[in-house]
Amino acid sequence: MLKTPSALRSQAAGILHEISVLQERIQELHIELEPVQAHLDAIAYPVLTLPPEITSEIFVHCLPDALGSRDAPMAPNCTLHKLSTPRLWTRLDLSCIRRQKHALDIAQTWLHHSRHHPLSVAIEGLIADQNEAFFEAVCQHAPGVRSLKLDVCIYDWVRMPTLADFSHLRELSLHLIEVEEDEEAPEVRVEMFQTAPELDRLLLDQIPSRLLVLPWNHVRSFTGKLYNITECMEALAKMPNLTECSLSMFKTKSDFDANQVDVLSHPAMRTFTLFLSFSATSHSAAEYTANSVEFLRFVTFPNLENLEFLEVDPSDLEDTLVSFLERGSPPLKRLVARPEEYAWIYPYLKADKTPFVQSHLTSLQIWYIPREFGIISSELIQSFSPGSKTFISIAGIEEMNTRTSRYSPLGRNLW
Repeated sequence: MLKTPSALRSQAAGILHEISVLQERIQELHIELEPVQAHLDAIAYPVLTLPPEITSEIFVHCLPDALGSRDAPMAPNCTLHKLSTPRLWTRLDLSCIRRQKHALDIAQTWLHHSRHHPLSVAIEGLIADQNEAFFEAVCQHAPGVRSLKLDVCIYDWVRMPTLADFSHLRELSLHLIEVEEDEEAPEVRVEMFQTAPELDRLLLDQIPSRLLVLPWNHVRSFTGKLYNITECMEALAKMPNLTECSLSMFKTKSDFDANQVDVLSHPAMRTFTLFLSFSATSHSAAEYTANSVEFLRFVTFPNLENLEFLEVDPSDLEDTLVSFLERGSPPLKRLVARPEEYAWIYPYLKADKTPFVQSHLTSLQIWYIPREFGIISSELIQSFSPGSKTFISIAGIEEMNTRTSRYSPLGRNLW
């Protein structure tokens, strides 16, 4: 039944009266609260005086030890997906700054979950005393290993397995680490990798090639670190199909008699790099020299296209380089010369003394050049004529950059 307007006005007046009464009561309660709150604020609770280190420990212990599936529904799902997806386990990178006690368990678990998928294994540092069991675990999955990097000490080296089925191994990197208990390295030949028909890239750090039995004919790319000249010659002679080679070497004065060494010709070589020579300050000057450029006196690369000198001693660069290029006449397209820090290279590559013309050269990069080199190069360009013997053949150059400092990433284009 509809109320009359007078009845509705009476009802609204009653509601407004109740609201006014409640507002008055709220104001009274706020007035009563002020002294009570002031009294509470003056009270110092002991827990509020505790340092954060203690209160944080209290809250940590209040947390549950483990979250159940209802509290963390993603955890079991992620674990199930991880264990059932072998592709997530195909790269094992194990870093052992010191001898890793759990290296064996980690390797076995990781390799097991990878199933039969292609593997990339990198072990940096020293493994545990369980090295025989560790290598056995790796060898069990050897057919699936595509890339293998091992840092081993002499103790590990002499205990490596005699044979493993690395039938799909393509990249192999071996680095010899010296530790305090190591004695002089024994001449132990490792045959573990001899059945690796797909081996294409090889890096040996302080490990002479004579200590390995490998399918040397298959290697196309080789890096040898801290080799002497004899070891470099031995390595190149074993790899007739090598197309790319990088060497870091030192030379002892008793290395060998250069007059009794035949020049090694390597027709397959396309890219050759000499980098980071040993500094005479690192070893006794009476026993070591730093000039790894001298290695070019004993080799000929008739089909070489790229030649790089990275942080080498430039003192003998001119004569050695000229002799090397005249002897083999390679179709060189790219030349990079970056000497040791603070060593100017220009005095060792003088235009009026360097008697060769490179008609195939298209790229030239030189580091640590005096600023006057730009003026000299301009004079060379102006005075160049066909048939003259200068530092380079100007006509074919597409890129010619110099860098006056290691920390200057932008070269100066001389054109």
